[in-house]
Amino acid sequence: MSVLEAFQGLQEIHFIARFGKKLDVSSNIRHGATLKTLIVETNRCGPSKTEAQCINAGDLSLIAASCPKLEQLALPLYSINPEDEDAPDYDIIGPRPGHPHVRTELEAALDAIASMENLHTLRISDATSYTSERTMPKTPKQQAEWRYAFQARAHGVIQYLAARSSGVKVLGFSPVVKILAFKVPDQIGHFWPHYFCTRGTTRDVLGAVTTVARPLQDWKVDFPASIVLQGYHEDW
Repeated sequence: MSVLEAFQGLQEIHFIARFGKKLDVSSNIRHGATLKTLIVETNRCGPSKTEAQCINAGDLSLIAASCPKLEQLALPLYSINPEDEDAPDYDIIGPRPGHPHVRTELEAALDAIASMENLHTLRISDATSYTSERTMPKTPKQQAEWRYAFQARAHGVIQYLAARSSGVKVLGFSPVVKILAFKVPDQIGHFWPHYFCTRGTTRDVLGAVTTVARPLQDWKVDFPASIVLQGYHEDW
């Protein structure tokens, strides 16, 4: 029997694993009827790992079906990072120019997340392209490039979820591994590699409404109940 199986009726599970060990989803869903918050921390779940070693779309579909009250989720998503880690503006959702679109593992995972009817806060915590200190911006220009890149990624995820009737209102791109953060905030108050946004809308001159990701300068003020956005594990 696992530690999780020794308890009944848990509302929050915080799973910390070293060396890419995977959460036992079958143990987690034992508490599905009551679970409201799930936090999964791992120090590695990048392209060197397989889908079977990470929280993948199949796992998320199982969690969605078994945890109807889930409100907050923090986890590493397999294959969120671009193939070219030196291209921060890579579009992670949708077709690549010149290539036929094939539904990706990330899109399948987001479909499962969108089906979680009570989910309001999502933290994507691990992508190789922003959890490596070698990619830390060294100049204001590089910092601006990363800000633009993550804003584009946030728009993509928020719009994808909204189009599938998801209730997610708050999104964070924020690693749980302790790495050296950029010491100067960017123009919207974010410190690389931690980016947070909320779901909003814009209306053009013709009245068409578009879902957008609006940067959050201080989520602790605007969304203090979104506890999955806080902190990182210091000792890997």
